[in-house]
Amino acid sequence: VGAVGGGLADQWLEVLEPDNMGDTTVFTRGVKVRRDDKRNANVKGTEDTVSNGSIIHVYPNQFMMLVEGGKVIDFTTEAGYYEVKDSQLPSLFSGGFGDALKEAFERIKFGGTTPKAQKVFYINLQEVKGIKFGTQTPLNYFDNFYNAELFLRTHGTYSIKVTNPLLFYAQAIPKNKDHVEIDEINEQYLSEF
Repeated sequence: VGAVGGGLADQWLEVLEPDNMGDTTVFTRGVKVRRDDKRNANVKGTEDTVSNGSIIHVYPNQFMMLVEGGKVIDFTTEAGYYEVKDSQLPSLFSGGFGDALKEAFERIKFGGTTPKAQKVFYINLQEVKGIKFGTQTPLNYFDNFYNAELFLRTHGTYSIKVTNPLLFYAQAIPKNKDHVEIDEINEQYLSEF
């Protein structure tokens, strides 16, 4: 009964949008839009499910990707409303009654929960500005013109812009994080800079 009830709770189509994405945010998770008064809201659905037919909001300068079981199955940079069509979770509200019922009964094997997980992530494509840098100790530099050894200190700001979001996700984002600010991963870029 619990497996079927959970399967039916996951049949609702969802609306997802990015979690808090400030000026220094480079990566964040998509969250389900919920009504504040909880009237007629689906609050019993599984957290990491995105059923076919659900709508994902994509705003300008954002890269949205749908990740299923750790694999990026679809993505877009086009601002607007994105309709999920590639999810392994059917919905009776998008015309898949037979598949939805089969999936609900399939949950019995897994103790009432779905073995599949889908997540929506966003990468900020805007230029992240004002990242501070500086040397902690003076840098040793030999100048041939003056034939002298000089000690230099530097400080200032720089900016970064993600140009290959899939590579950035695969190589720079910690896999246990749902939200990443530039300060959390800045050490590598600072040393390269």
